[in-house]
Amino acid sequence: MCGIFGYNGGKEASSILLGGLYRLEYRGYDSAGVAILSETGVHRSRVAGRVEALEAHLKTHPLPPAGVGIAHTRWATHGAPTERNAHPHVSGRVTVVHNGILENYDRLKQELEAAGRVLESETDTEVIAHLLDLAYTGDPIDAIRQVSERLQGSYALALLFADHPDRVYAVRVGSPLLVGYGDGESFLASDRTALLPHTRRYTPLGEGEMAILARDGISLFDRAGQPIQREPLIATEGADAVEKGPYPHFMAKEMDELPTAVRQTLAAYLHGARPFEGQLPDGRQVKELVLLGCGSAMHACLCGQRMLERWARIPTRVYVASEFRYCDPLLSEGTWAVAVSQSGETADTLAALRLCKERGIPTVGVVNVATSSLSTLADQVLYTRAGPEIAVATTKAYGAQVALLGLMAYRFARDRGCLAEDAPFSALPEALEQVTATDGACAEIGQRLAGCPNVFFIGRGRDYPVCVEGALKLKEISYLHSEAYAAGELKHGTIALLHSGVPVVALITDPCLRDKTVSNLKECRARGAEVILLCGEDVGEVPADAYDSRLTLPGGMGELSVLPAAAALQRIAYHAACYMGRDVDKPRNLAKSVTVE
Repeated sequence: MCGIFGYNGGKEASSILLGGLYRLEYRGYDSAGVAILSETGVHRSRVAGRVEALEAHLKTHPLPPAGVGIAHTRWATHGAPTERNAHPHVSGRVTVVHNGILENYDRLKQELEAAGRVLESETDTEVIAHLLDLAYTGDPIDAIRQVSERLQGSYALALLFADHPDRVYAVRVGSPLLVGYGDGESFLASDRTALLPHTRRYTPLGEGEMAILARDGISLFDRAGQPIQREPLIATEGADAVEKGPYPHFMAKEMDELPTAVRQTLAAYLHGARPFEGQLPDGRQVKELVLLGCGSAMHACLCGQRMLERWARIPTRVYVASEFRYCDPLLSEGTWAVAVSQSGETADTLAALRLCKERGIPTVGVVNVATSSLSTLADQVLYTRAGPEIAVATTKAYGAQVALLGLMAYRFARDRGCLAEDAPFSALPEALEQVTATDGACAEIGQRLAGCPNVFFIGRGRDYPVCVEGALKLKEISYLHSEAYAAGELKHGTIALLHSGVPVVALITDPCLRDKTVSNLKECRARGAEVILLCGEDVGEVPADAYDSRLTLPGGMGELSVLPAAAALQRIAYHAACYMGRDVDKPRNLAKSVTVE
């Protein structure tokens, strides 16, 4: 959510900054801007809309040559997505871009206005610029430190000071920020994927830490302004990991990468009958589990809940992380909390995890980013091996989360002596590859759904959480209204919405629930609905009069069949969005990393 990129070097800053913004587009935004610091001072350019609009504006209104600058993509919080509210913001000698949100914005704004300061925008960010300008007496680090003590909320800041033309400054509290080490140049970014075309050497800023970017190196400071030393990390992936290659969209590429992501995640932890050796407690010590997540991560938790309860017989509660703190949760001795997040920066999930730690509950993080806030906050961290995921709608990262939670359930079940036979984890990647081969059939279903005003997803047992994720995937990238229901709930109200031609996507992967679900399908068809059935090949015979069209999924996966089913629903949603001409990788109003509450 929002993106920051900064540069200090011997190349033309404007083009470097634009390239960085393009690589941060996946984070979600609605306006963009750059500021460069040249011999004649600070110059900036801002637009409402996409980075390509900013690039077009810079072609007709070029900025002076410069080797120092900062850039930003904004996802609107305070104020509409307009040029006036776009970053960077300037006050006197200070230019700033900001990721995050200030919780004491109103009070600080009133204080500034009482002091005679005139704010030109509706943003909380401009408040920061004015505070810094007031505090600045020649030492940027001292001014940043003073202002940081007054700010409440989360923020990552990149700053230019007009009288320090050869420096870029940064500070981070809550929101992620990394510095990158080049050859005679330095970089700053919200995500290491934006750094990869330039350098693989980087350092994440710690909580409250500050940085000075010069051409010949980077200086780091702690919250008190004291210098600190830290060896850079080395990114293992190359720049091609964040390139689309021959694919029309990142989402298409990442769906094809799902089998590999699951294979890599399983290989990292599946060592005999007791995976996660030394990383998880003995399952017999765990009396209850609390799973925390938002969006697709929460849906992964729902799939994990079923495996944990059926395999390991451990009572498991799933919470929407944004609601967890407000329900006064009952947390007792023997309870473990598991927080799931692709980015590891999801603000609500981090807040929920902090509450668990305050209550003395042991915590486990399931995350895809090793340098994330979640990875430093949780007591134990289990990394998914999905690799960079650029499309806003998660596909391979979601699959890796479900696979890892399933492996956790398998481990606890073995500890507790509850599972008599092995779960078919080794067959999962091949089953997912079989789904990849059905892409043409998924495209036909997607074309049928394209443009429909309402789409319903139904399933029973383990299929219901997958339907919830499938409905979310369709609505977030196609903007179609879609809802998921436990199949038995249809007749408790929702069936009133069914009429001729309404699509109902039904999922059956459990042979034990086939007959019950078939009865629900016939109820739908009796009202004129068009039933599109996704059915496991091991489910058995389904009467032809129960559906209008059918897609067969791999069988023999048991509880793990949720993953091939989810993969098929991802492809259906993708094709529906493509037929409707949607911006599949960057759907409106959404952000990849939700760093505000």
